[in-house]
Amino acid sequence: IAGETPLVNDIPIHQDKLGEYVRTGGQLNGRPAYKKDNNTNHMLWFTYAADNQPTWYVGKKEEFGQARGWLQVKSDAQLPQDIKGAWSVWSGAEKRWKEARDVKCIAVSSTAGVIIHGPTPNNLLQDKLGEYRRVQLRVITERGVYEMVGMPNVMMWYAPGGTWNIGKRDELGQNRGWYQAVSKAISPEGITNWQVWDGANKKWEKAADLDAISVGSKRISFTGTTPKSVNQDKLGEYTRKGYCFQDGRAVYECVDAPSRCIWFTTPYWYLGQAEDVGRPQGWLCCKDDASCPELVKANWRVSDGQQMVDAADVKCMPVGATTVMVAGDTPNNLNNDKLGEFIRRLGKEVNGRPIYSQVGNDNRMLWYAAGYWYLGKKDELGKSQGWLCVRDPAPAPELVQSTWRVGDGEKLHPAPNVKCAAIGARTIEVLGSPVNGLHKDKMGEFRMIAATEVNGKPLYEKDPSISHMVWASNGYWYVGKRDELGKQAGWMQVRDSAPLPEEIVGVWQIWNQGDKRWIPSENVKVTAVGNERVDIKGVMPAGCSVHFDKLGTFVRLRGREQNGFALYQRRNDEVMLWQAQGGWWIGPTASVGKNTGYWRNIDSARVPENIKNCWEVGDGAAWHRAENVHCTEHVRTRLALKGNTPEERHQDKLGVYVLCDGELINDRVCYQQLGNPARMIWFLTPYWYVGKRDEKALGQGWLQVRSLAHVPEQICAPWSVWHSTSKKWVEAPDLAIYPDDTDVPDNSANKGGTTLAVPKALPIDPEAGASLESPMVDERDGLGTAVLAMNIGSKPDTYDVYITHDWGQDGAGRKNHERVSKINEYLRGRGLVTWFDTDSVQGDVVDKVCGGIDDTELVLVCISQTYLDKVGGKHGALDTCKKEFEYAERTKGADKLLAVVTDPATKNPRDWRGGVGMVLGSRPFKDLSMGEGDPGWETTLHAVYEELMALKGGAQPSLAQRPPPPPPPPPP
Repeated sequence: IAGETPLVNDIPIHQDKLGEYVRTGGQLNGRPAYKKDNNTNHMLWFTYAADNQPTWYVGKKEEFGQARGWLQVKSDAQLPQDIKGAWSVWSGAEKRWKEARDVKCIAVSSTAGVIIHGPTPNNLLQDKLGEYRRVQLRVITERGVYEMVGMPNVMMWYAPGGTWNIGKRDELGQNRGWYQAVSKAISPEGITNWQVWDGANKKWEKAADLDAISVGSKRISFTGTTPKSVNQDKLGEYTRKGYCFQDGRAVYECVDAPSRCIWFTTPYWYLGQAEDVGRPQGWLCCKDDASCPELVKANWRVSDGQQMVDAADVKCMPVGATTVMVAGDTPNNLNNDKLGEFIRRLGKEVNGRPIYSQVGNDNRMLWYAAGYWYLGKKDELGKSQGWLCVRDPAPAPELVQSTWRVGDGEKLHPAPNVKCAAIGARTIEVLGSPVNGLHKDKMGEFRMIAATEVNGKPLYEKDPSISHMVWASNGYWYVGKRDELGKQAGWMQVRDSAPLPEEIVGVWQIWNQGDKRWIPSENVKVTAVGNERVDIKGVMPAGCSVHFDKLGTFVRLRGREQNGFALYQRRNDEVMLWQAQGGWWIGPTASVGKNTGYWRNIDSARVPENIKNCWEVGDGAAWHRAENVHCTEHVRTRLALKGNTPEERHQDKLGVYVLCDGELINDRVCYQQLGNPARMIWFLTPYWYVGKRDEKALGQGWLQVRSLAHVPEQICAPWSVWHSTSKKWVEAPDLAIYPDDTDVPDNSANKGGTTLAVPKALPIDPEAGASLESPMVDERDGLGTAVLAMNIGSKPDTYDVYITHDWGQDGAGRKNHERVSKINEYLRGRGLVTWFDTDSVQGDVVDKVCGGIDDTELVLVCISQTYLDKVGGKHGALDTCKKEFEYAERTKGADKLLAVVTDPATKNPRDWRGGVGMVLGSRPFKDLSMGEGDPGWETTLHAVYEELMALKGGAQPSLAQRPPPPPPPPPP
């Protein structure tokens, strides 16, 4: 029931009684009865009025069947969607019925979403396909109206000529558009006779392979308990798996364990293993043909090993993002201080919708009641009141399409600039190798700007001092300039309506200014990255004492990713942290990216500090749960607040602050000034303060900054200083928080603080005295068959790469061996087995070298001036480098040798003398002569890896990194 009700005292009366109504299954006076779908007591029924006229009513549940209500219409229609007469609304103030000609009753599908997907002739207008959601309370030509997710200017509607159309918003209701299907269906799902407009040839083309499938919420949550807790661990949150469908229904995968899925196989919904999708089997099932799991009415059933039993307490409800922000400007700043970030209470619901509490202030909450979303006080939870509200039955607040309103104590005012957006990682990294290196300098790390949204999605900046930013606009994500913010313009773009950049699956495109066109660049990715450092520490489980020394502080490797997630390394050793197939792993470099390691946590959190599941440690035979081991953001123990303040005010409040160990204020760490603990830094949403200890947790102090940063060093916004004379805050843009130089992370997880020895990267030579440590293999379904121990105590039979290099200094005075060691570490981290003389040459050197080359497929030749001299014989005929190179060239051939320049003095191959120049001088090479902090270092390392993989597989090598040809001689 949609439309607009008449105004009384400038307020639309009983507007909240409109909305979607669902059949109860019963009848009254030969007509079906309906109940509103948002857990209110509103009902729709048919009866005979006092004048004996057949009438449909909308009224209270306790008045069901009576000739009274809030709305009525004289009609004897068998179904409410067949009503032709005009509705009336009761005005309590005027004590009369007022005509509401704009109110209509139409039939709609059970779900608000529909996905239209499939091939079109010559890929015509593929960017107009995707997910559409019905606009609440909007009716055109007796049908619902749909808006494309992420592209609000693209709409779908029913036109008077009997066609469904997809076109521009300003064409709404007309018989025109980009797509069209002749059908009188009440909703678009199931329509197959689509055609697409070919603008170049000015004609319609048939698109018979397009499907329109009904979908519900993108993310759902199972709550409740199963009988005797059988398969209780299979419940949790699930999300739709792209455009994956089974029997006309969407397929869902578990957020925390992608190996678990939900699918429909007629006539049951199943929850089971991903490999069983489509089969009639699973851990739980439900005989119900609902179009999505959250609409299932029948009981779910669970297998107890012998038979299926009812699990009546198990329910499925739609949910949204874990964290959302309500941001924007309110009229006259009314209740603007109540906005901020809100975290969903997992497993909790009120009125059939999830509830949220504000970050840093649990007394402020978001909830749903009687068709409205409210932002209000905790003690008002579930009631129809609050500081802000929006009339929209969306399953989650970030999906709201209507306008928020803010109260002033007497009336509500529209707040069109207030939006609710899903937020994810605080920091994202745009990384990879763009085609032809275009706009590589525009990539890197971008931080989310707190309490700021653009086009209903979060905004990110590279650094406040430069213009590089990331934003969403009309179904695309962009990397562009600050002055293009919110527009459809930039250096890089990707067509993807994902709510968060880390969820993008489309292919990025790079703008080529020379050719004036977009070029696809499949190697560009966006990954969520958390804090620069995380701490994994705690108490070992009883009965297991191994691998405690593998815990500690891990540092994120910038520019590196593994399986689409950030990669971490412990400082000064080769213990790594990575994500693989729904789990986080701690293990050696040789295991990176695999389901094997010393520790694991089966949790698919985007960043490790968001892990909620239990860590497990493997002892070579079994996994042991470590309930008291946790991963947290690394919190600096010392911070320095520095900078100039207006009129040098409160300079004595600056300086070094130390962490108040174990003390939290509003869910944030706090600090006290070194030498003066009466001064503190603390958080009270949405501000960080510097003030007196006895004022902590209050919204006052000497200095403040509006920021929702989790820790002070992440604050990017400008600070302000209190000016007591003028009684106002004065901005102090020069103030900033810096890490104190003496704050060095402790890599040890040991109680005594002593870092234990860790093994070298695999493979380990037992002759070198390495311990026989055993990473564990994952035994989960589909990932392994049993709990196995990797045997790494013996030397591998074969190697992928032999690395030959010298131990001297290069032309820049750098130690060549240390630089080549970094190359070795990178290649091992990518899974290659390398022969590197730092841990392999023992005993007879010549035998070892020859044996290593014989057992290796490829040879990496690291070229420095000293290496050229050695191979050229300047260090004698018995020099090891000379023997290595000559034996490798003779036994492997030049095609199996890859040259890498590590010395800036040898960048021009025309200057290579001796054997190296003769064999490799005319062949492709890679230039790694730059510093390790140079942006090109990681890019070229990756290029080296790709070249080696191409040589291993027999693929064509990539283009050589060659210097330009010498300039022509000057004219005479």
